[in-house]
Parts: sequence; structure tokens; C-alpha cells
Amino acid sequence: MYYTNSLIPLLNLANYYSIPSDITFIIYSIIIHNAAQKIIHNWYNHISIHNINLVYIVYKLPILRDFDHYGNIISYYNLHDNNVATTFFICSKYIQPNISSYDWWFNIIQYAINGINYIHDFNDPIIEHSLTYINYIHQLFDF
Repeated sequence: MYYTNSLIPLLNLANYYSIPSDITFIIYSIIIHNAAQKIIHNWYNHISIHNINLVYIVYKLPILRDFDHYGNIISYYNLHDNNVATTFFICSKYIQPNISSYDWWFNIIQYAINGINYIHDFNDPIIEHSLTYINYIHQLFDF
């Protein structure tokens, strides 16, 4: 760690030049603050890539609605759409379950599973890709 490696030389310099302990503490606090800011910045970038950006691209997908036989609304994704396959490919590539919301992804996968009812040709390559990536995310979260 950066701040641990800086502590021993800082204490040696403070001892050699007889720097008061409160000034040494201020210098060490600045070193820790800068190291903490780097860690926070890197963690935010990690979260942004693996969670926030994925949420953003999933929200851009159009949610279609239909009614079942009892009049209840069914929300689903059009699995014939290439954007759906591309979005779930990107999500399956970058998703990390340990920093993602289980419930949120459950709802998204539920929309995708509802879209299976509206598939006309299961041999369509776009459908096959969509189902592959949806299945991967489904298994990743172990719904």
C-alpha cells in the first residue's frame, strides 16, 4: 500500500529533522487522503463500468406491453430486436453479481423471459444470441 510504504520514510525524516509530531501527522494525513482519493476514484470507475453503465443501456431498451387472457399487463422485451441481443451481450460481458442488485436484474430477466412468449422463429440467430446471453445472466445470479 502506498500510504504504508510512505509512513516509515516519513517517520525517519521527521525524527532526523526533529519535525513536531503534529506536523508529521498532517503530512501523513495528506498522504493517506491522496491514496484514499485514488482508491475511491478507481472503485467508482469500476462500479461505473460494471453496474451504472449497464443499467443505463438496459433502460434504453423499449419495454413492450400486452395483455394476457385475464386482462393483466405483460411487460416484455422484443427478442427479435438486435439491440436487445447486443445489450444483453454487453451486460453478460461486464456484469458482476457482487456489486449488482439481484432484484433489479431479476425484473430485467423477467421482461426478457416474458418476451419468449412472442417468439415466432426460435432458429433466428438474433433470438439464439438473445436467449444465450439472457440464460448466462440468469445462471450468473442463480435465480
